[in-house]
Amino acid sequence: MKAKTIERELNALTNLYEKKDAAQFSASLHPSFLWSSFSKEVMAEDFKTFSEIQIKMRPLQMEMRPDVTLAQVTWEGIRKGDPLTASVRQSGNALFVFSVEEPPRLVEIRGENPFGLFQKK
Repeated sequence: MKAKTIERELNALTNLYEKKDAAQFSASLHPSFLWSSFSKEVMAEDFKTFSEIQIKMRPLQMEMRPDVTLAQVTWEGIRKGDPLTASVRQSGNALFVFSVEEPPRLVEIRGENPFGLFQKK
């Protein structure tokens, strides 16, 4: 059951990101995720980098620990900068770390982040 809950959270995060819903996306983040480089301004700047985006995530493995839930994910995305530019296909692997509270909240992303957020440029 917990694995299905984490899958739903991954899908919800993806949908919120694709819709550029900064308020709901940040509400899904655990307070410990909100380190000093995070701000709504950073998120707004990230959302400006694409006009359209589609991300598909596929959980490969989940590990439930007493303090966190780990979800190993492979992902593929298509990002379009603006309506006149060609789409860019990206893919990668990431480890999503979720809190054990209900509902689970995203604590950290390790590896290749499917969301442009918080990535140093």
